[in-house]
Amino acid sequence: MRDYALQARVALNVYLSRGQSALRCMHSKQWPRLERVLRRRAAAFHNFRAADALAQEAGLDVAADSEVAALLAAIFLVDTELAAKMQLAQEDIRSELVKTQAAKAKIGHYRSKFNERNNFIQAV
Repeated sequence: MRDYALQARVALNVYLSRGQSALRCMHSKQWPRLERVLRRRAAAFHNFRAADALAQEAGLDVAADSEVAALLAAIFLVDTELAAKMQLAQEDIRSELVKTQAAKAKIGHYRSKFNERNNFIQAV
């Protein structure tokens, strides 16, 4: 018989470490890396779900393992912090979008007093 509790612990350890890595990426504003880490984090959670489903089919309760329970508690804390930071990042991005739209509107209202286009600009 396979050790489904071990598989679940490994998957949750990976999930936790990738959550911590995501927090570090958010802190340093490495957005492309954050996206990759979050995708891999979701894959680690999928691996946990698969191990849990296999354990349930074998009649085992993975959540009864004390190490799994401790990992789930740590993951809850990381998830809470990650959700809060995501909310702050979303608000920052929204405010930057408003500023960019306002600047675009100002630039769009600018009209030169010269009706002709510059030949240099047309040649380039």
